[in-house]
Amino acid sequence: MAQFKRYVVGRILTLLIFISFIIFQQKTSACSGFIIAKDSSVFVGKNNDFFNPNTKMWFVPQSDSRFGCVYFGKDDLYPISGMNEKGLVMEHFAGHEQAIKKSIGKRIFKGNIFDSIMATCSTVDQVLDSLDQFYLGVFYNGMVMFCDQTGNSVIVEGDTIIERKSFYQICTNIYQSEYEENNYPCWRYNTAEHFIKNHPDNFSFEFSRDVLNAIHQDITQISVIYDLINKKLEIYHFQEFSNPLSLDLKHEIQKGVQYYDLPELFPVNKKFQRTNYGKIIPQKNAGIVSSLVVTGLALLISIIVSIVQYFIGDRIKKGSLKKSKNGPVSATARIIALSLAILGLVYLITLSQYPQIFLIGLPDTLRDRMLIEKILIHIPALKAVLVFIASIVAVIIWKNGIWNNFQRWHYLSLIFLSSFLLFLYNYWGFIRIYW
Repeated sequence: MAQFKRYVVGRILTLLIFISFIIFQQKTSACSGFIIAKDSSVFVGKNNDFFNPNTKMWFVPQSDSRFGCVYFGKDDLYPISGMNEKGLVMEHFAGHEQAIKKSIGKRIFKGNIFDSIMATCSTVDQVLDSLDQFYLGVFYNGMVMFCDQTGNSVIVEGDTIIERKSFYQICTNIYQSEYEENNYPCWRYNTAEHFIKNHPDNFSFEFSRDVLNAIHQDITQISVIYDLINKKLEIYHFQEFSNPLSLDLKHEIQKGVQYYDLPELFPVNKKFQRTNYGKIIPQKNAGIVSSLVVTGLALLISIIVSIVQYFIGDRIKKGSLKKSKNGPVSATARIIALSLAILGLVYLITLSQYPQIFLIGLPDTLRDRMLIEKILIHIPALKAVLVFIASIVAVIIWKNGIWNNFQRWHYLSLIFLSSFLLFLYNYWGFIRIYW
């Protein structure tokens, strides 16, 4: 029996370590884009998906040494999307870290190479010629899609360049060079391709908007559509696809340098306001942070106590050891207690790695999610069931005098801590079951 106990506890601890490792390794995927070049139309669309709500748009006017541009980004003013007056579009996409080897030994560009490209290049071929001169270490954690008004486009993955082979090209957060062609494990890619391939003709802003709407995520902060032929663009804020901001790049760059906070250019978006300003969250309340930290430490201690109790069994008043007459109830209670503590700690670790989830909330769908992510998302719902069962078991333990006072109060305190966390999870909208 003791050997079996050691085996069970060992497997539980191994699972805890494994889940924690996975939590620290996972990254949230983001951004989806495409180019459609057919007949006399060239449209580029992109959903910019990230947690930071402080989105910016700025214009750089043309001069003797550079082309005029419009850029989009966050409050660090690093351009992650943009178009210049010649109809060259640049789109950044995050990816996992990779080693850049082929360009080792070449010059290192001093400054922002992407702004330099947008300032001096008008075609994709010119972009590739420019990139060929430098070490491309800047691509170590993502890829960039370049498109021009002729309809030419490429995805630069660092060591690999993916050329457009049809009248469209799609980019998300997967390195397409790592997979067989047309077998990409990304629902956003597959959905966009289905929309585009099954659309007969007359590509437009409206159609591009429908594609972006179909593939947006809960963290889509801004969506932009570029008309590369006419140098016009439409902007949508925080998934509100019924209210575009339409701009003419040729007109805007004549006004000189301009900086805008994008949320202020749109009518009040209730979802955006509710997501970013409507709730008390750890980022805005030190008391909540302290409570979660203390609760996490208490759960860690509870895990240790539960494991010790699991090994030593029931201790009676005189201090000797003997098997409990209420063995099944006692064993069930210990398993529930250990499960509550481990699940609680794992979920707090998860939240600490993805703090912006307090702003965005849970995703609308679990498509394109790993199995471990699907399990983690359902932990609060599982804890709610366990707390209900634990409460019933606690009544039985107290009524029948099972365990000593320390064990009973430890068990009740664990139920209290779990209930406290469930109250917060329900407030933040984390208790949810996906069918």
